[in-house]
Amino acid sequence: MKSGLLKVSEAAKLLNVHPATLRRWEKEKRIVPIRDKNSAYRYYSLELIQEFLMRGEKAKIDVRWGYDPKKARIEELMKAQRSLDVIVSHDVTTPDPADHKEILKTGKSAIERGLKVRIIRNLDYPRMKEMAEDMRKVGYETRNGSVFGVTISIQDSKVVRIEIPSDSPDTRFDMIINDSKVARSFSLLFEGLWKG
Repeated sequence: MKSGLLKVSEAAKLLNVHPATLRRWEKEKRIVPIRDKNSAYRYYSLELIQEFLMRGEKAKIDVRWGYDPKKARIEELMKAQRSLDVIVSHDVTTPDPADHKEILKTGKSAIERGLKVRIIRNLDYPRMKEMAEDMRKVGYETRNGSVFGVTISIQDSKVVRIEIPSDSPDTRFDMIINDSKVARSFSLLFEGLWKG
């Protein structure tokens, strides 16, 4: 890798495609690499690859002889899930009070950066009701519902997808954050809140 740049083979490996596919995408102007003026080599920055993935370009699967696109897509999704998803389960009825202060501080930082934050709480537990009141003061939105677990998918260095399933569909929290600083703050927030 040349100063943060990837060669064709390295970028293809990262995208899980053959280098010839990457070259074809270049000809089709779907992804345009950086060219070295001296050697004419093609290089791809991580930012370029991230932009390409954000546009959903990778979802366009090529159909070739002996190639099952449905199976390939399923394998691709399973690989992404295995490598990127972090599933955190925790009994939210017994949070550590020391963590609570850090969560409020981290969450406030995320809110100051423009993130709309909602915490789902179960009001059957007095401590959760107390925490919800504290969180409202900072700027969190709160809503009733039992949290069974949290899924934090770190899709790349800039995107974090957070999904909190609930026992009621109208209290489900599902969001994608596209800002790296906000994503980091939010990841830290949930890591602290549901740390087991």
